[in-house]
Amino acid sequence: MIIEMQEGPLKTKIGEFYDSKGIQIRRDQEYMIYYKDDKTTTYVLRSTNEVIYRLKKLNKEVYYLLKPTKNRDDYPKIKYATKKDLPFDSLFMTRHFAINKMEETPKIIEVEKPTRTNLFKFVKLEWQIGGSVEQAEIHNSKQLRVAEKKIPGISEVIPTLHLHQSKFEDDRNLGELLLQNPTYTNPTAPITEAQEPEEEPVMQQMAVQNNTEQIQNNPITQVNLDALPGQWIFQQSGEEYVGKYHLHQNGEAMINPGVLGVNHQLNPSEIIVRVNVSQSAPATPKINTQQSPLTGAQQESMTISNNDTGGY
Repeated sequence: MIIEMQEGPLKTKIGEFYDSKGIQIRRDQEYMIYYKDDKTTTYVLRSTNEVIYRLKKLNKEVYYLLKPTKNRDDYPKIKYATKKDLPFDSLFMTRHFAINKMEETPKIIEVEKPTRTNLFKFVKLEWQIGGSVEQAEIHNSKQLRVAEKKIPGISEVIPTLHLHQSKFEDDRNLGELLLQNPTYTNPTAPITEAQEPEEEPVMQQMAVQNNTEQIQNNPITQVNLDALPGQWIFQQSGEEYVGKYHLHQNGEAMINPGVLGVNHQLNPSEIIVRVNVSQSAPATPKINTQQSPLTGAQQESMTISNNDTGGY
């Protein structure tokens, strides 16, 4: 048999399935559903590839059992649009969306084209992907309002500027920005007064990218740590900090408890550093070499000690 469609992985519930021996399958076991070209449905456990059986038939299975001799349904194929497939020169493209009528909470999918089937409901959109952003938003909003009559909720799933050309024009990297600056493309050229200001935007772009990479690759690894008195100070001001702090993957410490795994910008005014032990250690006490005047009793004691030779 040929598998026409599949679902899963899903998880079993109590009393929902049993195996070939009539033993009930325990809950939370992952399984797959396979719909075959002969309109039969097969359930398979992922862990053992064992065929299992559902106690209560689904709406899809009942539909197949009612019409076993009818012409086969032609299921639609899901479409995944890419940049190279988009006809930006034409400004518009035809898009088709579908939902499964038999599902309680149907998922809206984009398909290549409508097919002959009673299981799915289709809608057609003339989608604007080129031209001005304002015109595209107005046109696509009207298309979605009309489509709402057939597939409710479609306007909440598809943004009005989805696949618009403007979404792909911002894909510029730092290398392209550097190539636009004559300072980097022609290093031997003299730097004039007109060229000098161009360095600042490039350096700002580099700083923005470095900061972005730091945010993306520097998650919080330890949270809700305690900074006790005499241990931590602010890196900028040098003032002492006492309270909760967290650590990032690169070792930076910042104030506040933090949320584990979160990436955020490292604000210099919130970075704290440990107090230098050599700076915080107590000073070595000085020895007073100046003798204080002795009292009469002390002088007499010293005299007796000096005269005592330890003999008999």
